[in-house]
Amino acid sequence: MGESRDKHQAAESCKPDQDQPDQRSLPAGSDVVPSPANGANGAESAETAETAETAEPPESGLTREQRIERLRRQAEELTGESMLWGRTDHLPPEIEEAFWKQIIAYESAEPIDLFKMLVDGGVSLPPPVLVTEEAITITLWEVIYFLASVGCYLENTDHLSDRELYTMLHEELLRQPAILFPNDPCYAYHIDLIGSGSSEETEIYLRYYASEEERRRWQEADSDRELPQRQPVPYDRDRLLPRPFHHFSGATM
Repeated sequence: MGESRDKHQAAESCKPDQDQPDQRSLPAGSDVVPSPANGANGAESAETAETAETAEPPESGLTREQRIERLRRQAEELTGESMLWGRTDHLPPEIEEAFWKQIIAYESAEPIDLFKMLVDGGVSLPPPVLVTEEAITITLWEVIYFLASVGCYLENTDHLSDRELYTMLHEELLRQPAILFPNDPCYAYHIDLIGSGSSEETEIYLRYYASEEERRRWQEADSDRELPQRQPVPYDRDRLLPRPFHHFSGATM
């Protein structure tokens, strides 16, 4: 799989569904993911003085509506995007305020090296070729459970054997920077094993994971596409994977 795996990663938080579409619900279209804005140059002394004269009131002196507006502006400055603005107006004010705080925290956080975090946490990560068949399952689940303990969860793995999954994690997915908040039980970071958007992984999705209704929608949207024959997944792992506690309440990002 030669394409970038940035899209394998997604964050989730404890808040109502924002009506975000499933990225695999249609065969065409790009992810709606904010990109960090370029940093601004340092201000001159005269500009600093002018800013001080027009400084906003302290947080304690603001109404909730004013705090939300300030948070929105901060989020836009961090992401360089404003596409979420109109999609939070239906939320209760306290939820909307928490939502924007979470966006800002995510965009401001320093990425974490997952591989290094596991090693520092005492998890053994030997090269896949050195792991015996007898040890591969135990080695893989040690990784899975440690990731879950810091709020990182795997999805859609049933098309991969234990060795294939461990190899992908060891050689690729754990080498990518991740945003984690281990002390926040409402935050979850997901690694989707078919989430890159590549043609190969789309085929895997349609063959193993898509429902008949989803396959029908794909066929209607792209009538020239020949869908792969639907097959049962060759492994039974996903139902055993750890899930964030709020997964069962339906509160997802």
